[in-house]
Amino acid sequence: MVPFASGVATLFIAGGGALLYTCSPNQKLLRRALHGMVPVLLGIGFLLLGITVLTTAASFCTACMMGVTLLMIVWCVLPLVASFLSGRPSHD
Repeated sequence: MVPFASGVATLFIAGGGALLYTCSPNQKLLRRALHGMVPVLLGIGFLLLGITVLTTAASFCTACMMGVTLLMIVWCVLPLVASFLSGRPSHD
């Protein structure tokens, strides 16, 4: 049960982090940033749901630390991947 819960929590936290990233005006994943409170509330809800699922496998403090660490990883790697996939100018 614990590996399954950790995997589900990882998906929720990574999805919530990506959703919150797409709400930023400086994001490079979409052509335009997502507007309104619905994407922000969904992103926060996914984060809270992921941390809640993690508490089935670890204590509350440990689950919060794991969730925030994963969130930082998503917010560091996602912009790099988005920039790389958007293409670079050729040097021909």
